[in-house]
Amino acid sequence: REFEGTVQEIDSRIDPTTRAIAVRAIVPNPEGDLKPGMLLTVALERNPRESVVVPERSILPSGDTRSVFKVVEGVAHKTAVATGRRVPGFVEVTDGLVPGDLVVTDGVLGLSDGGEVEIKDRFEGPVDPFDPKTRQSP
Repeated sequence: REFEGTVQEIDSRIDPTTRAIAVRAIVPNPEGDLKPGMLLTVALERNPRESVVVPERSILPSGDTRSVFKVVEGVAHKTAVATGRRVPGFVEVTDGLVPGDLVVTDGVLGLSDGGEVEIKDRFEGPVDPFDPKTRQSP
């Protein structure tokens, strides 16, 4: 089951051994389902937003610029992108792609602008990069 609550305070000290930090949250429990001593898995959302996210292996760094190969009608086009936040395996793209764009994820190093590509598999999103079930890119 999922329960929603609100963070009330965050401790200012981090335990140097465990790298843990104490957080106090208020979680409504009108039916008494949560009992003292129970263990929970917690996900904290800070500034949640929806954005275009691609596998990090799709990103081609070159100096200060980042690009991906966007596929249009079976042809790869090198497209400059602006990147944002990162989570393991994924990179947020803040500019240069729109939802639904196809990008090359495998074989980007041997590909050149205008090269023909064969689509072997398509991944239909959306993906929650914070969900362990979807962290592995297609």
